[in-house]
Amino acid sequence: MIDQNYSFVAYIDESGCDGLNKDGTKNGASQWFVLSALIVRKSLDPELPRTRDDILSKISRQRKILHMKELKKEDHKLFVAKSVSEIPSRCISILSNKHSIINATRKDLFDQKNTYYNYMARYLIERISGCCSQLRSIVPEGNGKVKIIFSRRGGMSYTDFQAYLNKLKEEDLRTPIPAHIPKINWNIIDIDLIDAIPHSKRAGLQLVDTVAYSFFKAVEKNDLNMVNASYARFFEKNIYKVNQQSLNYGLTIIKSNVLPEDEKPKDLYEIYKK
Repeated sequence: MIDQNYSFVAYIDESGCDGLNKDGTKNGASQWFVLSALIVRKSLDPELPRTRDDILSKISRQRKILHMKELKKEDHKLFVAKSVSEIPSRCISILSNKHSIINATRKDLFDQKNTYYNYMARYLIERISGCCSQLRSIVPEGNGKVKIIFSRRGGMSYTDFQAYLNKLKEEDLRTPIPAHIPKINWNIIDIDLIDAIPHSKRAGLQLVDTVAYSFFKAVEKNDLNMVNASYARFFEKNIYKVNQQSLNYGLTIIKSNVLPEDEKPKDLYEIYKK
């Protein structure tokens, strides 16, 4: 029987495309791939539909589902990002540029379906576990665990993903990891609590979509070779931090050292490197 006495809910969504060609280059889609989480207390979760509806009521009388890429007006997008950033929550984003895969020692490992996504999700879940562990001192209700809800994606087997996590857990328990190396806190992550729900069916997934979109736009160049970090700027106040540092915690850019100079996320660094 699954223990439902969890303390947190973490919603996860993506922005960009995780497709790769066999040589590791981007597959005619985005240069960046972003995976984001929005973490709320379980007691706050039932309020999210009303929060979503309040946001939509300000920008559209017709819309029932919030999806940033469908919004046309810049001021509406800014309003949504600002509104989502004001929800009592923590956000985490993992960003990967496909140049980091091109330069990976074993880039052939990314040829298998969903391997790139799982690689990103491992980083994200490690940081979700650290964030919820940090929040435990101010969230006394429940058992301290987090329920993770993914925005369901086509071609993804979440049973296989749970098996992948179970394998990681077995490896971690069998071979202790040195304290200085980041790792998943398995006291926080309950693999049986992981679920996947269509974007349209859960307000929390529509809200985390805004987080993923905001950080994606801050790194993915548009047709004019420009990025837009104005949305991501709003989340500086509620991004997951350790010792007041967000880089490598709430904002993690994988293998940023191998990126060409013109692909480095300089606008994000300006906001978050404090």
